[in-house]
Amino acid sequence: MAKQTYSWSKVQRGDIISFRYKGSDGQSTKRSVIVLEKRLKHPNSKNLLLHGYQLDVRNVPAIRTESALLNLFDKIGTPQKVDKGNNIIKILVEGRSPQVYSRTKAIIQKYGIYRTYYYDRATRNQVFLEPVKIDPKVLDAIL
Repeated sequence: MAKQTYSWSKVQRGDIISFRYKGSDGQSTKRSVIVLEKRLKHPNSKNLLLHGYQLDVRNVPAIRTESALLNLFDKIGTPQKVDKGNNIIKILVEGRSPQVYSRTKAIIQKYGIYRTYYYDRATRNQVFLEPVKIDPKVLDAIL
């Protein structure tokens, strides 16, 4: 399971990507995110934001069980394979963002995975398509 080099111009809703981002602590760390909105304007400024669900930070998963992760995928939309050999999938997001947020509210509150990133800061670093950390047999069953 290897990640694939990607381009920020190709990133779309539902992509599972990883990138390095400098947090409030000043450290640049690798984060894996399901993209919900690529460039959404901040309501109180002119900054653009990347909205998503953070799956892991520094290779430590936020959601540790496969069943909870599959439940999140199901509530967001329909999983679709991108590269089956490397466990890389994309989720076809169903509905507009407020609808997705309301469907996933319980999972967000339980795991604290909803995040926004300044788009201009995030795009300073390379982006990758990230493989999901799920047993390939389970992944085959849902695709």
